[in-house]
Amino acid sequence: MWDVILSFLAGIALGRILRPKKKVERSLPYIAYALIFLIGVEIGNQGILLQLPRILLSSFIIAVSAIICSIIAVKLLR
Repeated sequence: MWDVILSFLAGIALGRILRPKKKVERSLPYIAYALIFLIGVEIGNQGILLQLPRILLSSFIIAVSAIICSIIAVKLLR
């Protein structure tokens, strides 16, 4: 947990130092693409894709339950 907080604070400090530089603005899209790529690699390494059907089923059940409960609440409050 501390490594995340320290990384966040280091990013804030680095952003303050490099704010007036134009080079940072030009490199931001490439940094964002690299972060998205690394997140994809991490997801692939964790085997989440193998658990995808179970995750999708749970998400569907939660969404349908929320819709049904909302409809019931509206009917009861009218």
